[in-house]
Formats: sequence, C-alpha cells, structure tokens
Amino acid sequence: MLKYPFARYLSFALTVTACGDNAPNNPEPDAPAADAAEVTPDARVCDLTRYPTPVGVITVDLIEKFTLTLDGVGSRCDQLVRALTDPDPTKRPPELAMLDVVGVTGACHVAEGTGADVVRLAAPLYNGLPLFDPPQDAIVHVDAQNSIIYLHGDYLPAGYTVSEACRSADELTHAIPGTSMSYRRGLLCQYQGDGAYEIADDDEIIVGDEGYLIDRDRKLRRVRAIDVFLLSDHVTSEIGNSDAFCCTGSLDHCVGQRLFVDALTGEVLSQAPHCHSC
Repeated sequence: MLKYPFARYLSFALTVTACGDNAPNNPEPDAPAADAAEVTPDARVCDLTRYPTPVGVITVDLIEKFTLTLDGVGSRCDQLVRALTDPDPTKRPPELAMLDVVGVTGACHVAEGTGADVVRLAAPLYNGLPLFDPPQDAIVHVDAQNSIIYLHGDYLPAGYTVSEACRSADELTHAIPGTSMSYRRGLLCQYQGDGAYEIADDDEIIVGDEGYLIDRDRKLRRVRAIDVFLLSDHVTSEIGNSDAFCCTGSLDHCVGQRLFVDALTGEVLSQAPHCHSC
C-alpha cells in the first residue's frame, strides 16, 4: 500500500472511453452475410485507451484537532458516524474529505482508560459499486467534547472512474472454462504450497456483482466477481485439503474459488476463497 501525505496527494486526469466494435461500417457489396452462429465472444473488442486508471490508496492520520458538530438525533454513535460522513466534505475532518461516503457504515465502542468513543468506519463501495479490493476503512477516537483525538484511515480518493464494462456476463462465463484456478494446499491448516486446477466446462460458474478492484500495479479496474464451484467428480484429495474446500457435507456447490475478472479485457486479475476455515 502506498502512503501519500494528505496535503500532497496528486490527482490523475482520466478520459472516459467507451467500448467499440471493429466491424467495418460498409462491407463489400458481394460479401456474404455473417452467420450468427459463427459469432463468438472473442469477436468483441473494447477500447482500452487510458485503461486501467492509476489510483493510489491514500493513508491519512490526524493532522490537527477537529471538533465534530452533532445533530442531536438518535444515539451518540449514530450522530458521530453521520458527522464523520457528512455529504458536505467541508464538514468532515480534512483527513476524510476525499472519502467516498456513499454506503459507509460505522460501529462504536468506548475505549478503556481514555473513555473516548472509538468509531470504526467501513466503506464497501466506490462510485456506487462494490470495491472488492482493497478494503477502505478508518478508525476515529472522539472525546467527550466531540473533538477528534486520533484518526487513521486507508481509502481511495473519491471521483475516479473508468470505462463502462463492455463484456457481458455471458461472454465472461464462456471465457472461464480452461482458465487455471489456483489454491493453497494445507495439512491441519499448515501451508503446504500452491496447487492449480483447470476449470472444466461442466463446473458451475456464477457471474456475480460488477464492481471495482485495484490491481497489483495500483490501477483501478472494472471487474465482475465470478464464483466457480467444481463438479464433485473433479474434486481430488489435494483440492479437498486446500482453501478451495468449503464443505461440511455434500461436495455440491462448496469447492472452488471466487475469481475477479476484468469486465473490459476478460483477464482474471485475482481470486479469493469462498471461506476461511483456518
């Protein structure tokens, strides 16, 4: 994770692009009509100009004292969360001014010793869509006078966007068979190395939510979450002793991984287990 001094964070300009089609507008008069049955998902071409977009996670810490203005409605915790996520960024602490507050949730507890209210914020959305990775959160300590005495947060600065997704759920589904799915082998929760499985045509593939993800090069991508569940006949003893195994009984619908697939390029960017048993 990159750390940027709050006052020095620089924005990147982005030109929003759209997906295109590489078919000629005026085919030869004598050319035979294309057979619809021959059209494949691979025929679609997306305009990747300026995609993906460089966006760094910013890490913020309290710079100077800031006093919150509470509205007196509901519990103290509710009031603190609303004050920290006010739609008007000038009414929030400056360290959180660039946080996309849509969908932010909060939880509170009282710190032992200081008696300060500890507010933990979680921001699962970015630009109105799920942000699959990295997590966005902040922790804030507020004293009895409503002054912030501690703040730390990690999040993406609001306002960045990328091209609209141009690959349909059907296209992505058709592209998954043959893809290599990795898993972590283990014995009694002791890591034993990595393994790989080539996803088969008869495995269960479920295309889920569209959202965003920051890739390994710290660039913002538009992705789809795709859940893969292995046909029970494909489950080996090695896979059964890996993080791909989430079964308590039947092998149906419980062995596999969640893949995050770029909704413009179709490439698998990362994956995550369906469960954490260790």
